[in-house]
This record gives sequence, C-alpha cells and structure tokens, in this order.
Amino acid sequence: KKIESKIPLWHKTPSLVYPFSISVEQCSSQATAQFKQKIIRELFAQKEIITADLTGGMGVDSFFISSLAQKHFYFERNQPLARATEYNFGMLGVKNVEFLSADITANNNAALKELATQKVDLIYIDPARRSDTNSKVIKLSDYQPNIFELKEDLFAACKYILVKVSPMADIKLNLKELDKIEKVFTVAVNNECKELLFLINTSETVCAPECIAVNLANTGEIKHYNSFALSQEENAVAKYAQEVGGYLYEPNKALLKCGAYKFVSQEYNIEKLEVSTHLYTSDNYIENFPGKVFKVEKCVKFNKKTLKEIAKEYPFADLSARNFPLDTNGLKKLSGIKDGGNHHIFATTVNKEK
Repeated sequence: KKIESKIPLWHKTPSLVYPFSISVEQCSSQATAQFKQKIIRELFAQKEIITADLTGGMGVDSFFISSLAQKHFYFERNQPLARATEYNFGMLGVKNVEFLSADITANNNAALKELATQKVDLIYIDPARRSDTNSKVIKLSDYQPNIFELKEDLFAACKYILVKVSPMADIKLNLKELDKIEKVFTVAVNNECKELLFLINTSETVCAPECIAVNLANTGEIKHYNSFALSQEENAVAKYAQEVGGYLYEPNKALLKCGAYKFVSQEYNIEKLEVSTHLYTSDNYIENFPGKVFKVEKCVKFNKKTLKEIAKEYPFADLSARNFPLDTNGLKKLSGIKDGGNHHIFATTVNKEK
C-alpha cells in the first residue's frame, strides 16, 4: 500500500519484494527521485556517464539515476536488502548496475578508492541519520557514513557529489562545514519539505552557492521553481507593510527553507508583515506566486472579545499562528474553532508588534 502511493512505477510490477518496512519508510519517493534524475541530466546533458550510490538502500534513487548512466555502482551494507534490490532491478529490466555489499567508512574505504580508478562522474550519498542507539541526528558529522571523514577520498573519486541530508538541517551551518557546495536544493512535495540536497563540485571553489527551491506534485510535476544566489537574500531589501492589504501570501515551504525572506518581498514587489513574520501582502493579485494566496476578508485586533466573535462567525476554519504568542494548537484550544470550512484564519504579528 505504501509503495502504491510512494513509488507507483514499481507498484506496476507485483513480483518486486520489500523485505524491510523501515526501508520503505526511509526511501525516496518517486517524485523526489525523478527530481534528482533531472538535476543529473541537466548537469551532464547527453554525455555518457558513470555514477555511484554509496548508500543504495531499497534502490529508488539508484533506479532513476542509473537510467542516465552507462554504468552505475550500487553499495549497501545490509546484505539481505542489497540482494532484494538486485532481484528487483532484474525484474525491472535494469542491466547496467553493479551491486556491491559494502559498508563504506573511513576505516573501510577500499571500495571508495577503487571508484577513483573507474572515472566516476557523480557519486550520490544519502547517509543514515540515526546514531548507534537508533536516535535521530541532525548534524552532518553524526551521519553514517561520516562525509567529513571520507571527504578526501570522495573528492578524489569523482567530479560531482550529490548529498541528501535531513530537511531539518541548517543550510548556513552546512555551507560552512562542507567545501565546494555549488548548489543547494530544497525539495518539497505538496508544500511539505521532504529533502535538502547539496551539489558539490569537487574541482571548483564556489563563492556564492545557488539555492533552488522546488515544490513538486505527487506525480513529480514541478509546481513552483525558484532559483537565486544566497547572496541575493543578503543584499535584498524588503518592504514592510503598515496594514494588511487585499491579498495575503504565504511562500511555499521549500522557499522558506532557503531563507528567502527579503528576496520574496523584493522579487514579487509585495510587503512583508514584519521582520519575523514570513507572510506578505499587497492590494494587487500576484499571479504565479510560489505559494498560497488568500483574499483578505477582514482583519481584527486580537483580544478575548474579538476571538469570541470570530469563533462564533467562523466555527469551522483552517487556523494558523505565525510569529504569534500562542502556537496554532494553543489558539485552536482557546478559540474552539474546528478544522474545516472555506476560510483560513491567520493569527500573526504585523508591524510594531501589533
């Protein structure tokens, strides 16, 4: 059932096997794997390439990446999972993948050194984001395998490295820790941030990495695509609203993950509600805005009396707290407003903490 919605292409082949439910939970979706395929296709155009996946898992990313390659190396430390993936690829008609059951670490990097002799063009790596005690980790240095310990061998093995990290990871911190990052991709599916990808160019020193925010549909179709240099956000000048206008704009999660707060105001000529309120407004409707657009019906000051009136008028509404003393759940509890209806109520802070 999970495969049917997550990887519909594989679901069409009922002979495939999925021995570990955790692998199904952790694997990339078809939509995000196809986007990685797009990144690599644009990177190398029509060139015949050799690729490798150091953390193959169930093989979803390897499946889509290998379709672009003359040869693809798949590594996986879990032998039963590696065998299942090799069987599945056979069922899917994939013939250009070499399967290697290996756990690549700083102390066991012979396979990585061997890759350097294969003239590999791109290595993909999705390190495990769990510690030895199976607790979740955020810092890149705590991932398994540890990219920092393998950096020298990784850089020697290929020109490009595509690294998938936790969508919760701090972009600026990782830019300081990882060398030669050329592009940062924040990938959302239906406005839920799913992946954070770093493209490393091992042969270049990059001064101003490009950030690409993408919002995908479940089908893999690109709904929104924004590209900007991270230096543009630093140099952007935001306009701030005195009052909420006729329309309210909420950027998609991928764009917000990039930290494009001032950039959005400047790029779309809309006013930001407040420095820490990542909502925007204008009297004119902006077409093709990368996020949600709301028509403003009314604005009221927050107090017990107005909250009671609003709850009576809109007993069912979607409710969101943004840069507000109460969080969304606290506000729902206080107001008694239930999810549903055709309205969205925002509780937020406008200029001068109003």
